Amino acid sequence: PSDEVGRRRDLGLPEGYVLMSGSAAASARLRSGFEAVARSGRDTAVVVIDAPEGEEPTLAELASAAGLPERRLHVRGRLGVPDRAAVLAAAVAFVAPSDASSFPWRTLDALRLGVPIVAAESPTHRELLLDGATYAPGDGDSLGAELAATLTSTATVERLAVLAADRGRAFTWMGAAERVWGLHADL
Repeated sequence: PSDEVGRRRDLGLPEGYVLMSGSAAASARLRSGFEAVARSGRDTAVVVIDAPEGEEPTLAELASAAGLPERRLHVRGRLGVPDRAAVLAAAVAFVAPSDASSFPWRTLDALRLGVPIVAAESPTHRELLLDGATYAPGDGDSLGAELAATLTSTATVERLAVLAADRGRAFTWMGAAERVWGLHADL
């Protein structure tokens, strides 16, 4: 949106943060993401979106247990499309720690906005993201190492942002439907 800076200010978000999506119900996945940020060796803030109301204390405890100080954690609930776009646009990276087979909607949002993505290795991520992300096995150590490598330089972040944006433009629902229909016809 054209007022993205104001939207982030209204949400009380810092500049330049790592973004994740989830809730306490997905605590193992979020903990892996928190560990990745803590192990990256950077003093980067973390923003978690899509957290249900009242989960801030639980997520703060989870982050603290993973080595991420509570002062660096910013938890927000479900955001409308303009607010979510504003939050995604200021992220230095999107961490997708889940290796579940469910569709990664927020990862697709990050692709469309050209946000560098560090994703857990999974068939779902490989199929959707292709070369638009960097991959690591789903544990905190490898995600942290990959996140640290992603954030090492502005040139690396910019290169990964271009790759994500290119993949985001290449993905269309019509194209996905045609590939599924083609597979069905081949079977």
